[in-house]
Amino acid sequence: MSQSTYAKRAVSPAERRGSARLPCSQAAFCRTHQPRDYIFWTARARDISAAGIRLVVGHRFEPGTMLAVELLSANHSIAREIAARVIHATALGGSGWMIGCEFVDRLSEAELTALL
Repeated sequence: MSQSTYAKRAVSPAERRGSARLPCSQAAFCRTHQPRDYIFWTARARDISAAGIRLVVGHRFEPGTMLAVELLSANHSIAREIAARVIHATALGGSGWMIGCEFVDRLSEAELTALL
């Protein structure tokens, strides 16, 4: 995706984040980032950037929790597990939680493009 395409999809100049968030609706799974945790929660990605992701999930994760997030590309051709830390969690009125996560390692432009 070219830089100009990013600019077209970016949010307003008032956005304070260092990376433009791109809307998405990919299926995802997440679990706490611990070797023996085999409980995966289904999630839906709402937006993503090189620095993080916003997910809707049916389970509340406390801010600071380390997660392994498995994100499926839009065409389901690839899946990528990404380590992330929960920054905030907001209740969605009985329909789950909106969680904002920061990636441990930023995604490159190529990695981000492959997921979209």
